[in-house]
Amino acid sequence: MIPTIAQLSAIAEQIMFDSRDPVHDLAHVRRVAARSCTIGETLKLTTEQLGALSLGALWHDAARTISNRPSVLIMPFFDDALSAMMLCWAAGRLRLLSRPVRLAIKIVLCKNMGTTKVLTRLLLRKENYILVDILKDADALDVLHQERIIGMMDLACRSYIYHCGYKLVIRFYLMPHQLKMKTRQARELVLKELRTFIEWMKSADVYAWHITRYGKIWVDTMLEKGNQLIKHIEQLHTLQTAT
Repeated sequence: MIPTIAQLSAIAEQIMFDSRDPVHDLAHVRRVAARSCTIGETLKLTTEQLGALSLGALWHDAARTISNRPSVLIMPFFDDALSAMMLCWAAGRLRLLSRPVRLAIKIVLCKNMGTTKVLTRLLLRKENYILVDILKDADALDVLHQERIIGMMDLACRSYIYHCGYKLVIRFYLMPHQLKMKTRQARELVLKELRTFIEWMKSADVYAWHITRYGKIWVDTMLEKGNQLIKHIEQLHTLQTAT
């Protein structure tokens, strides 16, 4: 790994190790970094691009550590921009603003909700547009990871706000457009994640927990939405593969 990337990656891991958000923690950013690099390698990215992608993935949720109270409603609109600023500050303080590091900062900033397309065209060269797509795909793929869902379940037990937030998140990410992957490699992975998520939701203890908190009608409706989403993605993947 490029020395400057290794140094800043270590700082990111220390920051995320102290995260009190069970959904946006060290395990999450490590999974996103690993998956980003896996996708990037299949696309034959350069060493510089892979390094920037890995660093950006490790830093993309750093802003979530600013508060001790995880936010499921407000923070998604600002966390990437704030995380990019935190990476920029750390790199500047240590004078580690090499080209891969600057690229990582831009990738995280461009990922910010609501401004992705505009910032990507303003800040990145065309050959690096794909890096934002990969990071977004890897992050979205981790939404339904069992460890993260358990973290959200823990939050749902803490307060009424998190209780409602959990319900909102599950419904939101079972909508067809939310798991519409940008890269072909991610589209192949999302079906596996969805199938694993549905089977886990059907397991006795997990199914019972959800019924107790949200009612059988809601749980069965979400499971049906999940199955419909799997069929929808399968059809899209078939069409895209054919073309």
